[in-house]
Amino acid sequence: PEPVGRPGTIVGVFESMARGETELVLSPGEALVFYTDGVTEGRRERELYGEERLGRILDGLDADAATVVDVVLGDVLEFQSGVPRDDVAVVVVKVPVRT
Repeated sequence: PEPVGRPGTIVGVFESMARGETELVLSPGEALVFYTDGVTEGRRERELYGEERLGRILDGLDADAATVVDVVLGDVLEFQSGVPRDDVAVVVVKVPVRT
């Protein structure tokens, strides 16, 4: 996994906001994962979930979009003993592989 674009404000929260544009072409089987800071800033005492842990979970995960969401949310919640301390949202867009 590799980051794309830059962090920003969640879409739809404010009437106007600064936006950046990033063009990305996904190949069959590739996915784009959007997530709120409640994922990477999830806490277990003083430890943050973090982008590195998220990257490890996503690395090599070959699944449909819904399963990727379930795996990430499940791991984030497990990390926090089932009690999220912030909003947690994950959206995955995946290009299907043609057979």
